[in-house]
Amino acid sequence: MIYRLKGKVWEVSERHLTVEVNGLGYGLGVPDFIATKYSEGDDISLYTYLHVREEAMDLYGFETRAERATFLLLLSVSGVGPKVALNILSHLPLAEIEQALVQAKPEYFQQISGVGRKLAERLIVELKGKIVTLPGDDLVILGESELAALQQLGYTAREAKEALRQLPTELNGASLETRLRAALRLLSKV
Repeated sequence: MIYRLKGKVWEVSERHLTVEVNGLGYGLGVPDFIATKYSEGDDISLYTYLHVREEAMDLYGFETRAERATFLLLLSVSGVGPKVALNILSHLPLAEIEQALVQAKPEYFQQISGVGRKLAERLIVELKGKIVTLPGDDLVILGESELAALQQLGYTAREAKEALRQLPTELNGASLETRLRAALRLLSKV
């Protein structure tokens, strides 16, 4: 797994960057806002996801862990592939994706190429409650495993979600175990 790349932008095209790292050029699919932000020769650091299929291995790049996590969450929905997930991230800021899910408004997604009514509704149903904005516009993905683990320990879904929302932003990329321990500390203070 290639988790992160740091190097220089070698080539820019629509939704694609080539990043040179120690003499190797990595081609990455990226959301529009990243492709338009950088020029050839710029220094860049991206979180990545390697999408492996039978006939290809495609690398995707994101500026933040939250963008990468949202991309992966979108891919978990039946009928959403990398192209549609990039379209969604290119057209909707993370806060609007969360808003669409919280308010159950499929029309946010329907305005995006490749997302029809049925897929937009499926996105709402399958992802509702999995993305939460923290203070400072940071985003956290509420993993089912974290919620399930806290619920197995006797906490309600509401208590578990609230504890996970209160975790410090520096724990967003931490392991499941670290996040659970921190959530349990918060819950024990209640």
